[in-house]
Order: sequence, then C-alpha cells, then structure tokens
Amino acid sequence: MKRALELGPTVAEVHFCYAMHFLQPLGRLKEAEVEFNRAAELDPLYHLAVIGLAENAYRRDDPDTAITLATKALELDATYYFSHWMLGLAYFLKGNVEKAVDAVERAAGFSERNPWVLASLRNLYSRAGRGEEATAVLKEIEQRAQSGYVAPGVFGIMCLGLGQVDRALDWYEKAIEDRDAIALYLATEPKLGRIRSHPRYQALRRKMLLPD
Repeated sequence: MKRALELGPTVAEVHFCYAMHFLQPLGRLKEAEVEFNRAAELDPLYHLAVIGLAENAYRRDDPDTAITLATKALELDATYYFSHWMLGLAYFLKGNVEKAVDAVERAAGFSERNPWVLASLRNLYSRAGRGEEATAVLKEIEQRAQSGYVAPGVFGIMCLGLGQVDRALDWYEKAIEDRDAIALYLATEPKLGRIRSHPRYQALRRKMLLPD
C-alpha cells in the first residue's frame, strides 16, 4: 500500500484503500482518519471517503459524529447501502433502536438482502421486540446458507447479539479459518467490546497478530 501511495499520492481511492483495508483493521484509527480526510480533500464528491470517516467514528465509539458523517455520505449517494447500514449501526450505538431499524431496513433493500446487513437487521428486530420479523430474517439467512456460501462472521454477529458468547467465538474461529472479512476487524468492532477480556477472544487476536 505504501508503494501505491508513492505512485498515486493524488488519487483519492488509494488513500481510502490504505485507511480502510490496512490502518483501520490494525486499530490505527487516528492515522486512518488522516487518510480518509486526504481522500475527501482530493475528491469532495467521493462518498466512500466520507463513509470511511463515519465508520472510523463508529469504531472510536463516537456515534454522534458517525451519524453526521453517514448522513453527509447519503447526501452524496442516497443509494449506497453501506452508508445506510453505518447510519443504522451508529444509531444503535447511540441507543436509538427505532432509527437504527429504519436505516438498516433501507440498507437491506439497497444491498439486495446482503447477509451481513441481514444479520444486523435480525439483531435489531430482536432488540426492538419484533420477534416474528427477527425469526423470518434468521430463516432467510439459513436458507441462503443451504444454497450458497454465507460467511461464518454473519452467524457470529447474530450469536453475539443474543448474548451467546461461546457460540459467537466458535463462529469467529471459523471466520479466521475461512479468511472471512470480519476477522480483519476483531480489534476495532464496538459490538465485540463485551468479550474483549474473554481468553478465547484474546487468543483470536494473537492468532491474527493484532496489536494489543
């Protein structure tokens, strides 16, 4: 990535990718913020840079900033599912489940029912007391898994949402074996905060060579 930055220092996408796929997973969020801001400066209409900043704020446990930035990203591209998803996650982090559900429902639609988004939606429905809808989404994900690949992390997210810590960790171990994308964010995912002191979680971090 550093070589890419040397070759394309004025290319917004290079700064975005460096921040999103290298700095953020390592928990180097301040450095990632610099790179996302640089990408936004190079291309003010580059909505990915803005949503990258929103995700960075979310991972810093700053939902208010994440909500502001995700909303700004949606002003640039109202159809990008990830911006709706991040807005929903930020609202949930802030404690507003109703707004979180609304945003993640939109994300599910724009993403054509992406399993990762559906996992978040299922957990939100459960938190909102909408059990029938939560069960329906779970069945949809399980049916998808019967006919094709669904990443282990999707099931890990749902188990964690139900407080099933050991089952969630089983799925996260499988995620590392499968090189699932969620494994990259074991260091910075706010939803994992409740299990960071768990010995199995610490072992997973060591296996991934993630910094303390």
